Amino acid sequence: MEPTSSFNVHDGDIIQLYCSFESGYVYGAPNRPRKRDLELDIVSKENIKVTDFATFSITLEKVPTQQPSCEVIEKITYGSVVCLKHQASGRFLATIDKNEVKLCDTKSLLRIISPNHDLAWGEE
Repeated sequence: MEPTSSFNVHDGDIIQLYCSFESGYVYGAPNRPRKRDLELDIVSKENIKVTDFATFSITLEKVPTQQPSCEVIEKITYGSVVCLKHQASGRFLATIDKNEVKLCDTKSLLRIISPNHDLAWGEE
């Protein structure tokens, strides 16, 4: 089998979110000692002090089916609806508006889209 350059993400994987506009990773670190609130920031790889502050678990939002199926780890494709859980805080990434995101206690659903919108929904 030939090696491929494609990268697949599966339900339950641990990922880092990279912001190409600011050339850094989404990083949620405590902004004040003993406070539960985490401030999200974009930092370079060298400035990530604790990996859990820059990692999220990705969970595919599944449509309930009538028939029981065997447990299969599903690929995340463009168009998939997911939630992202911050590993350090156990809170979920949520969008406030087009330009602001924060960590919340309740699940927030996000849709995976191609950065250039050049791939159709369901494509990898």
